[in-house]
Amino acid sequence: MRGVVTSYNRQKCAGIITADDGKEYTISRYDIDGLPVPERDDIVDFEPDGDNATDSVPIISKFLLRRYMKEKKGLRLVEAKDPLGNRRYMIVNDEDWKQNFERYYTLTEVAEYMGFDF
Repeated sequence: MRGVVTSYNRQKCAGIITADDGKEYTISRYDIDGLPVPERDDIVDFEPDGDNATDSVPIISKFLLRRYMKEKKGLRLVEAKDPLGNRRYMIVNDEDWKQNFERYYTLTEVAEYMGFDF
């Protein structure tokens, strides 16, 4: 099943995933394969076990997107609020101000723009 990390508390090493089925599942840092601590808006695949998410595998992670964008494209990901107050992301090129994007993206749209296939 796929879901989005809607909250995560680093001190408690736990958070909430809202799944595609509309239900919320508790996620623990120890149930995540591989990546660093999840962040809000990260997209994960997981196995539901009651109200818990187990065997979570990050699909789109802000950590990985930031690293890829910086190393490969010379870009950076900036969190922002769109005119309606929703949390979105902007892609910024510090080297060439003409290439700064005035558009707000969801994390999924950023991944698609960068060419990730998921």
